[in-house]
Amino acid sequence: MTATLEVHFFGHAAVGLIGTDAQGHRRAVLLDPYEPGGFGGLMGYGPILFTPDVILHSHGHADHAHVAPFPGCPVLGPLAFARLGTDDATAAAWADQLALSALCVDHDAWDGSTRGGQTWMVALTLSGVRVVHSGDVGELPPQERLDSLAADGVDLFFAACGGFYTLGGAEASELARRLGARVTIPMHTRTLRCQLSELADDASLRARYARVGHAHSPCLLDRAWLDTAPQALVIATQPDTPAP
Repeated sequence: MTATLEVHFFGHAAVGLIGTDAQGHRRAVLLDPYEPGGFGGLMGYGPILFTPDVILHSHGHADHAHVAPFPGCPVLGPLAFARLGTDDATAAAWADQLALSALCVDHDAWDGSTRGGQTWMVALTLSGVRVVHSGDVGELPPQERLDSLAADGVDLFFAACGGFYTLGGAEASELARRLGARVTIPMHTRTLRCQLSELADDASLRARYARVGHAHSPCLLDRAWLDTAPQALVIATQPDTPAP
């Protein structure tokens, strides 16, 4: 039976993945959970209805590291990512199960001086699908640094592309090209439920691809789907309860 990857897009940069790890176990991974109702209500996405086995967050900002609703769940963030490849037992265990790797990058094009320092791009594999999550990347890292993430190929690239806080659409599509991403999924953009005025929508990124697909969260993908997949995939967020 072909292994499938279940993809949940909750909005902003929050992504849930359910699939089979390197040991054949079913795993649920949550990346960059936001704070519902954050930024004075401008973060209009509701509570994240998901039961993760582990949470990965790219940096400590509240719209990417709101882990309080998941008590007892293991959390790997910047400190753990920095320890990948060392004798840190927790980092090593998840690294083995998820083929986890990470790259520290700047939150902006000025060495992180204006948008809060550094953030991490994270790569993992579930159900044989290699996924990279951009975090709040605000720079275009040189190719030699990106090669560590792209060494095993990149099937899905969740790309922050709303600009101001992160790369915009043009830069995000160039980052996807440098990674060799087969499918780029826009995130961290202005939407009907995320009214941060500085963010742009995903039109700039979509305009750079000839083949753009659309899906509703959650969606099921597998390696066979990748053979005919669009270059970019816009995933509509799943219904949820209103933000407080």
